Amino acid sequence: MIGKKAAVVVNDDSTQIELLEALLSELELSVYSFLDVASALEFMSGQEAPALVVTDLYMPEIDGWRFCRLLKSPEYEQLNHVPIVVVSATFSGEDSEEITRTLGAAGFIPAPVVPEEFLEQVTLVLHGGQVSIKQRVLIVEVHASTARSFSKAFEEHGYLADWANTGAAATKLFKANRYDVVVLDHHLPDMLGNELLKLLVGTNGQGCSHTVGLMMTSDPDPSLALRWLEDGAWGCLRKPVDPLYLIRICEQAAREHALLRVEYQLEQRTVEVKRLLTEKQLLLDELQHRVKNNMHTVATLLQLRAMSAVNPQVRNTLLEAQGTVRSVLSIYETLHSSDGIDTVATKKHIESLLDHVLRAFGALSRVKIDISGDTENISSQTAVTLGIVLNELVTNSLKYAFTGERDGKIKVAIERVGTAHITVTYSDSGPGVADSTVNPERFGFGLSMVDNLSTEGGGSFRMPADSAADTLGGFSCTVVLRE
Repeated sequence: MIGKKAAVVVNDDSTQIELLEALLSELELSVYSFLDVASALEFMSGQEAPALVVTDLYMPEIDGWRFCRLLKSPEYEQLNHVPIVVVSATFSGEDSEEITRTLGAAGFIPAPVVPEEFLEQVTLVLHGGQVSIKQRVLIVEVHASTARSFSKAFEEHGYLADWANTGAAATKLFKANRYDVVVLDHHLPDMLGNELLKLLVGTNGQGCSHTVGLMMTSDPDPSLALRWLEDGAWGCLRKPVDPLYLIRICEQAAREHALLRVEYQLEQRTVEVKRLLTEKQLLLDELQHRVKNNMHTVATLLQLRAMSAVNPQVRNTLLEAQGTVRSVLSIYETLHSSDGIDTVATKKHIESLLDHVLRAFGALSRVKIDISGDTENISSQTAVTLGIVLNELVTNSLKYAFTGERDGKIKVAIERVGTAHITVTYSDSGPGVADSTVNPERFGFGLSMVDNLSTEGGGSFRMPADSAADTLGGFSCTVVLRE
């Protein structure tokens, strides 16, 4: 026996079942889970009704829509009072109230469930804090006996049914109540049923987003069906109509209507998202343009100041500052022109950056730079650090190794060490440095910056280079950067 301390879960996703079982167990409920509706119904037949049923909507064979209607039908009278909680990823927000009404459920919870919200809503349902919202149907039929037969069948299946025998009476009822389904006879005393249909649900079913319209007639004219569909009917039935068949058609129409509403809303939301993305992209492009222009302006001002400086030391300091700005600008331009923002093409980035440095010092024709090794993409964050480091090292070589009009070579070798580090071996063909300069305490500003940038990120800076045999014989160093 399952009884009042039990819950039945129906879901074709075993992972979802495990989660729901764990949550319902926290409420001290015995949980019986099934992958399909047929097994659940067979299990519950002839037993004491459970305290709760939790079901998904979309499942093979018998889906959650039909399952909910069956639980409220005369065929399963012993289960009519059992509260149903629907868990589905298809609907959310404003759709949930309509789906709850359509299914006769006590609660609707969008998936993936938030444990706290799920437990809170299930607790409310178990304590009667949430009442099932019944679907409401409006029957517009001239013959009282037919209308009573339809009303009785709908009420037995959990609907609230109203009847009107004229278009005017139906319009008055429609204004006073919200109807999920309207069933209309074509021949009414004061107007044709399709005229009333257009007033109530609008053309193509879009006039009222919550109501499904079904037309009935004994007229054999086949052109009527096409005209009614154009006027907004969801389906057309030939009289006489069996009440149970009518209910099945209404349930099917409600499911299809809900799905189309969701599809329509998804399309609308997709259009809105695309619009917002376009606006954000325009704003981002404008921001990038302004940042780029501002950085160009700063670099140009530094260059102009350097050109007008009389003191060589001041001139070199301004050029160094310009080089640092250029290194960041180079990364910015590379990122802006690439397909993504996470990685940068290493060689392209270094060549662009060092070209600016050589031009700034007037050394483009006399100093050659060779870049080799692993020049695949690196992360943008590492690329910024690498750019500033190489800017300082090349500037250092141009200031001390290739003074005057002296020609020279610079070699940059990049090597990946595992997945977390990049090793950069740098050397020039200048006269080199005295051993005493190797002491970090004797570093100038540029080399101090290189040391700080590499060590702060978990890397290192060493002089001379570890692979001294592969260097050019002048100044050399090894910089290890952490990705």
